[in-house]
Amino acid sequence: MKNLFRVLFVTAILALCAAAPCFAATTKEEYRTESAAVRSEQFGLDSRIDQLRAENFQVAARLSAAKKVKIDTKASPINAETWKQINALRKQCMEISGESHVKKNNGQGEPLKNAVKSGNYTAVMESLNRRLENTRTRLETVQKKNELWKQIDALLK
Repeated sequence: MKNLFRVLFVTAILALCAAAPCFAATTKEEYRTESAAVRSEQFGLDSRIDQLRAENFQVAARLSAAKKVKIDTKASPINAETWKQINALRKQCMEISGESHVKKNNGQGEPLKNAVKSGNYTAVMESLNRRLENTRTRLETVQKKNELWKQIDALLK
């Protein structure tokens, strides 16, 4: 019975040690290797967001030009039913924008630099992971909006 208790006790201690977040990135070298992966993924997500937003702006410019032609000439090459569909899609786009409460990850550089200087690598990694999750959420929002803009583009053609 004593041996069984000892085995369970040692197993529990090992499990707690493995699960504890305080053992993550305890040295600067570990921090650098872990943060490099997070930062490269962050860069990839940011560049994808920029691409999608650029596509959205191009379609928005075409829509604006079509509206300008409609206003200037009082006649539109696009029928009224198509305009209703376009306006409904734009409204959905605005609703998605209103639902999204994730902000761009700006203004967090100084606290992270200070935490790295003080050797608090675990807190820095937690912050980097939160920023990465925020960026993933932003990407999902931009992808939804991009799908709507593609539908608007198809209606404009």
